[in-house]
Amino acid sequence: MRWFYKYKRIIAIMLKAEIAIAHKNCWASEISENFPDLQMTLIDMASTHSKTSIVILYAWDKKPNSFKKLIEYLESKKNHEKIKIIEYEILEKYQDSIFIKITSEVKVSLIRRIVDNNCFIWSPAKLKEGKEFWTIVSSSEQNINKVFRGFSKVGKSKINYIKKIGLVSSPLTNKQKEAMRTAVMNGYYEWPRKIKIYELAKKMKISKGALRERLRKAENKFIKENVEFI
Repeated sequence: MRWFYKYKRIIAIMLKAEIAIAHKNCWASEISENFPDLQMTLIDMASTHSKTSIVILYAWDKKPNSFKKLIEYLESKKNHEKIKIIEYEILEKYQDSIFIKITSEVKVSLIRRIVDNNCFIWSPAKLKEGKEFWTIVSSSEQNINKVFRGFSKVGKSKINYIKKIGLVSSPLTNKQKEAMRTAVMNGYYEWPRKIKIYELAKKMKISKGALRERLRKAENKFIKENVEFI
């Protein structure tokens, strides 16, 4: 890993890779094959050494109320011989999207394969075409190859790319950070807003124009930095 200064921000040069796997006997790979019209990601993931995996599945579709069969699928896997879902819970459901917390038994945890080989998950895993697409980051190509070999033991896998990326410190100035934190803490970004812009500016002892400018610049930087995670 290489470090250098640029525009007074520390940047770490790391390696980012995407690995696709058709995971054998795994509901995540199977579900993307059975429901090709759904867009799906695993937005929160946790795994333990006790062979239990907990994830939050986020699925969306342009067609309203299209999740009935998805729920029926999850229910059918509760007593399945090879793919066993211990339990699931619908956290939120809308006409075009749904959030489901899923606890399942896993013989081999992909998350553990990633973490135990000194890599970390960069963005939510995507599910499509009967495969899981994992984006990971590490300081070493050797670590990424170890993850790939581990994946290959439980399903046909492929490294789609490995490329260098720069990990940077926050692009926000201290004043922009303070403005965003204060705005969030006081409910400015809730709907409806719990505080008006002039009230927030008064609390921070700055002009309304100065606060609006700081928030606008901070929001612009934040969106650009995080757009790939949306």
